[in-house]
Amino acid sequence: MQRDHGTRAMAGANKTKARAPKRRSSKGSARSTSDAKRKTPRRRRSTAKNEAVKLATEKAPEAHDGDESRGEPPPSSRRQGPTTPTRRLDSILRALPERELGALIDRMGIRVDTKKRIDTPAQVARALVRLPDVREPGRLPGVSAELLRRIAEANGSLVVRELPGGLEVLVRRGVVFAKVVDEAVELCLPTAFLVQMKSWEGEDPRSLRALLADAPFETASAIASHYLGRPSTPPIALSLEPAWEVLGDPVGLREELERISHQERRLLDQIEQIGGEVDTQELMDLEREPMRVRGAYGVAAGRRGAAFSLEKRGLLFPLHPNRYVIPREVAAIIGAERRREREERREEIRSHVVEEDYLPRRARFSNDPAPLAVAMLMALKESDTAVKPGVGTP
Repeated sequence: MQRDHGTRAMAGANKTKARAPKRRSSKGSARSTSDAKRKTPRRRRSTAKNEAVKLATEKAPEAHDGDESRGEPPPSSRRQGPTTPTRRLDSILRALPERELGALIDRMGIRVDTKKRIDTPAQVARALVRLPDVREPGRLPGVSAELLRRIAEANGSLVVRELPGGLEVLVRRGVVFAKVVDEAVELCLPTAFLVQMKSWEGEDPRSLRALLADAPFETASAIASHYLGRPSTPPIALSLEPAWEVLGDPVGLREELERISHQERRLLDQIEQIGGEVDTQELMDLEREPMRVRGAYGVAAGRRGAAFSLEKRGLLFPLHPNRYVIPREVAAIIGAERRREREERREEIRSHVVEEDYLPRRARFSNDPAPLAVAMLMALKESDTAVKPGVGTP
């Protein structure tokens, strides 16, 4: 696999570190070989904090195509671009130097079988995604869990000026990786961890990432197989990485929606018109599916037709027990024209109300009571009626 600019940046930053021990060894040439062997394990047991600082202090190559603000200091945090294959967990592990990869294996107690057909980074990636640290953030310190959510909100890549608190625990467990980007540090959360993080308070439960993380195994396996082009294999988080590279990119998601059939587009449009969420019976009626299969929770959707085609593309997700929902990102693209017309109508009504005076002053429209009072007084004086004080209504 060819490494892109981001991978060469990580590898180039660590080549500088690899040359440093050679210069130190030339000064102490009188040391014996046994002393060098005794000091080698001590270097391997370096803390994760030192590794993060080393990664942050090394200079990366100037050629970096993904940096849009070259020559200007980046902000403390910003939204990164779409997920790329360089953010896959096995790609990041292959970009690490052998010494740091070995330290991660020793620290996490991962067993590597050299007889397997897959290489060491692939075996380490399979072991890391099975750890419960990402699926259960309660195992992490509060600061580390909050930092993990911040990186996930930035689509797996967060640029900071200084190393934040709680990073040491995440780097030590192989969850987050850091590299230098100009004068800042980019914290990278691999896609395999991003797609399996459970939804947290403050995240939209109807977002694509949250629905994909909470999707049943059958749905997740169908989505992974569709974007892989072959049957998916466990762990499912690694198989979902190519799917998120399409679904997590607004441009890729729009292109995927353009490739669906007219029947599938019409079904999405009808579901979006009624709120983006329907039950199974309503879905079958909208799809005009004649067959009805009833189960323990009522009517069950079949594994064919437009609904299942949208489900395996990640454009429609089932919710327990018998609900189906469209992700927020998909609904925003499907109903964009309808929302634009609605906003134009609202703006037209608002401008009409502002131009017209619907709250006039009272004196402009009320009748003057003075002529009526004078007329009543004149009629009273001309009549023969005697007005006696203290009698009747004053």
